[in-house]
Amino acid sequence: MILSLAKKVASKAAVTVQSAMVLRRAGLVGRPDESIRSLLAVHKVGPFAGAISIGAQRDAGAVAIVDEIGELTYGQIDRRSNALARALSQRGVGSGTVVAALCRDHRGLVTMMAATGKLGARLLLLNTGFAKPQLADVARREQVSLLIYDQEFTGLLDAVDPSVERCLAWVDDEPPIGADTLDALIAGTADRPMPSPDRPGGFILLTSGTTGTPKGAPREKTSPLSSAQLLDRVPLRPDQPMHMAAPMFHGTGLSQVLLAFALGNTVVLRRRFDPEETLRVVAEHRCAVLVVVPTMLQRIIDLGPEVLGKYDTSSL
Repeated sequence: MILSLAKKVASKAAVTVQSAMVLRRAGLVGRPDESIRSLLAVHKVGPFAGAISIGAQRDAGAVAIVDEIGELTYGQIDRRSNALARALSQRGVGSGTVVAALCRDHRGLVTMMAATGKLGARLLLLNTGFAKPQLADVARREQVSLLIYDQEFTGLLDAVDPSVERCLAWVDDEPPIGADTLDALIAGTADRPMPSPDRPGGFILLTSGTTGTPKGAPREKTSPLSSAQLLDRVPLRPDQPMHMAAPMFHGTGLSQVLLAFALGNTVVLRRRFDPEETLRVVAEHRCAVLVVVPTMLQRIIDLGPEVLGKYDTSSL
């Protein structure tokens, strides 16, 4: 029995050492002091908010995201998420609160992801293709307290219980009179760091819903070593700009953007997928990484040689 236990301990130790070596080669683990700060940040606020905070400490001026509005640095996102976390805390959002996001990929969603982590809240990532009945069922079942949404989805919100608070994350036109917006909350609140929550926040991803209403699948804090298996197969490295074409409510998109932020890389976001626009973004920003789901890749291929040849994608 003792021999068997010793073998198990030795096996786990070997896996841990191997994983740590993979993370170090990828640039995810640096000097011992940096590694300790990273582990503490993840322990306090979870991997997403932790990656943003560490990125701000490493190089506050490094560009974290580029969306249709422009660039935001790691320092700016860190401060914006501090302010948003403080504003939401004043509205009763805290550890364990479920906040839902019905958003496309943009700065508002990224800021909310970091802010909920800093509050210990759980962020439910909703599929932007939901119909009213699905949205209503999921919001009720997951006990959503606050819904952030893009203005284009306003027509779906009357299906949600009126007691659920609402806040606009992306405004196409003028916001309705009296409507809360993330930008207004951020601008009107101090951006000092919040006290660490009792426990870090997490994400709730939804199943495909092939057998009924999509079910929530919580993604709580995980060990940094869990990234090693992916990094051992997909050679993501620092200083590799990424174009996130896949939606971040999808597990693929969420995992890849998290790794990009952990590496301190720039992520280029677009709210809607267009195959030729994707090629243009890759060429303009010299992206080394393109994250798509299979149907997106097929649409790019279907553009044909003439269109594909117009763009220099050799950086990939």
